[in-house]
Amino acid sequence: MFEQSSLKDTGCILFNVMKESVPVPVVRVFSLIEKLMQFPPKRIDELADRLNVSNSTIYKDIEVVRSIGMPVERDSRRRYYFSGTPEKAQAFTLGEKKEIISALKLGGLSAALQSKLKLKLGLETLADSLEYAHVARQVSMLRILSHAVEGKSAVLLHGYRSVSVGSLNRDRVVIPLYLDERLMAIYAYVPDKSRVQIFKINRMEAVDPMDSIQLSNLPSDLPEIDAFGMAGKKELEVSLLLSRRAAALLTEEHGMTKDKLVIYRENADYECRYVDRVCAYEGIGRFVLGLLHEIKIESDDGLKKYLASRIAAQKIF
Repeated sequence: MFEQSSLKDTGCILFNVMKESVPVPVVRVFSLIEKLMQFPPKRIDELADRLNVSNSTIYKDIEVVRSIGMPVERDSRRRYYFSGTPEKAQAFTLGEKKEIISALKLGGLSAALQSKLKLKLGLETLADSLEYAHVARQVSMLRILSHAVEGKSAVLLHGYRSVSVGSLNRDRVVIPLYLDERLMAIYAYVPDKSRVQIFKINRMEAVDPMDSIQLSNLPSDLPEIDAFGMAGKKELEVSLLLSRRAAALLTEEHGMTKDKLVIYRENADYECRYVDRVCAYEGIGRFVLGLLHEIKIESDDGLKKYLASRIAAQKIF
């Protein structure tokens, strides 16, 4: 169970991360954590309304919060909350809890009764501290990776666990290029393989910056990552017209698109226009295919042909 003090400390860490030039989703996740800490619990639509995002984004962000070890629960009324969030303002501090545990041990109570009292009062401080340490480590890694993306600098991934059968955990030197919108993975250039790979953050034991590393086999130009997570060169210019809803989903799911989105024609079917360069059609194509009735393709012809081929290949019946 999380302590209220641990939740507040975690919030402070996230706030510090938020201030230091990190992706927009970090700010949104921090705001969600703040709302989940408040009593009473809230439904998905209430959280979405308070954060001015869609319900689907709240569902995805809750999974992000869970992935860093924070216990989000749902009650019988479909309201979400941290399982360690107290319903009353009064709560023991960590120091007070330690004192109570010491008093229990000196009071001559049986071990079984001590355990029951600790459980009832939420005094499992060892478990609390271990869970909090995990969250703090995850947030620290996000901060280091965000800085590396911004500065195109190398990092050392300690004990990275590959999914390959029989593979061992090993350290990896990589250059992070992009932190995905869900904060679950990085796209990074791997110098010893001369290619871009995806690394899951939950498979990293720790991350250390390597600002002074000397890499002998770097290409003259590192691969670029477009707003949809595709690697290569941003040589394909595309233009979309979007409904207001589609535009909101675009910026929620792909935060890097925000600066390229403008109001096209108010109170029209397609109110917004998005113009940008991408590395490949697959990334932006996946987004468009999910909202075909709310997006119009202005250019380019390559994107139109790609989408037409994907639609033609669909077997509905």
